[in-house]
Amino acid sequence: SSQAAAAGGNERSGGGIRPTWGVATAPASEKLRWGDPMANLVKTASSGSSRSKFAAPPNRFNIAPGPRWDGRDRSNGFENKLINAEGSRREKEQISYEWSVENM
Repeated sequence: SSQAAAAGGNERSGGGIRPTWGVATAPASEKLRWGDPMANLVKTASSGSSRSKFAAPPNRFNIAPGPRWDGRDRSNGFENKLINAEGSRREKEQISYEWSVENM
């Protein structure tokens, strides 16, 4: 039994026979080899998050900076005008409401 397993054959466990030649610990492409000139380019699992380290400018889609957007504002100013117009509209509504219920 141990000779067959060492030779790459089958391993007897319990009542059944299971093959050991199809079991691999890691794919050959992931193994690091000594003297490999491209080994330093292998990407390892990053322990940090891919989230941005700074506060992003507001945008109409509420997209946080990350792998799909770097947080730079490359617009022609439309979104700033849109956000400012929305804020001034809400402020105007609040002021008009306060004025209308002032004497109640």
